[in-house]
Amino acid sequence: MSEESLKALFYPFESGMKPISAGSKVLFINGQVCGGLSYIGQCDLTAQQYFRPYASALEQAGYKTVTEVEGSGFDVALVHAGRQREETTFALAAAINAVRPDGVIFSAAANDAGGKRLEADFENLGLLPSAISKYKSRVVIAENRKLDRRRIDAALEAGSYQSVLNNEYISRPGVFCWNRIDAGSALLAEALPALTGRGADFGCGYGYLSAHVLKSGTVSELTCVDADARAVEACRRTIGQKDVNERRVAYAWTDITNPREILPTGLDWIVMNPPFHEGAAANPRIGTAFIERAAACLRPGGALWMVANAGLPYEKILAAKFSRSDRLREDKGYKVYKAEK
Repeated sequence: MSEESLKALFYPFESGMKPISAGSKVLFINGQVCGGLSYIGQCDLTAQQYFRPYASALEQAGYKTVTEVEGSGFDVALVHAGRQREETTFALAAAINAVRPDGVIFSAAANDAGGKRLEADFENLGLLPSAISKYKSRVVIAENRKLDRRRIDAALEAGSYQSVLNNEYISRPGVFCWNRIDAGSALLAEALPALTGRGADFGCGYGYLSAHVLKSGTVSELTCVDADARAVEACRRTIGQKDVNERRVAYAWTDITNPREILPTGLDWIVMNPPFHEGAAANPRIGTAFIERAAACLRPGGALWMVANAGLPYEKILAAKFSRSDRLREDKGYKVYKAEK
């Protein structure tokens, strides 16, 4: 999701094209704190957000924030479209169910991230849209509708939690590599020994690595951590499906990069495949922050098992934060590390 498309979403209000009455009940799907909120400042706003850093910022700014769309009777829904089509159509279907019959739905997407198909996404659900182009994005507005309930229900189902990869895992669109095994995670799993004791999976996603370590080792305690609430819930469902609930497994919707957020300490090991993008922009500082938090959470002698894109410069931070760091494998554009505290 780009800053340009976020600006575009609020352009109809900025320009005066579509003013919103004070006191209107507004739903902001995939909401973020942004300058555009000033144009709807007199409204009753509920923001839906899965990503912990954005949700925390909204809460700190005083906005009511939820992880899933709740309630109905909204006058306006704003949908900041995701990059995956199933994710976007799910959000639009949720918006349709949330707004009152004569409510208005606005959505925006960057031209290179779904904007060119956004009108078709509206039309496929029975919305009758108009559209404008602004900030290299497409803004689509629907004040009228001839709803196709069958397609709306299908969009909700397609964007919800579901079995993937021969029913081995539970995931949903929007989660990282939601319906496939990431090559880096697979490489790390191959390198892992049978782990024992207390550990954590930083950036657990839908639970591929968590399920692997639970199956292959004698883990006494595992904390599955992710900044995406959908990923945390998918991981919970994956682990539950694999019938390992007798083990001590905890789940945390946490921004690992925020040192103020609490993580378990004194751990024997951590596994992780840290993200290096925020939205569409590459940001290696995320991986650096993951390494710093991992070092703080491990006991003396504990081990970090990590995979990263081969082009990312993590050797220096690993050397600075750990007593020993070894590159175990480099293949398929990834590096696997073991670092000891």
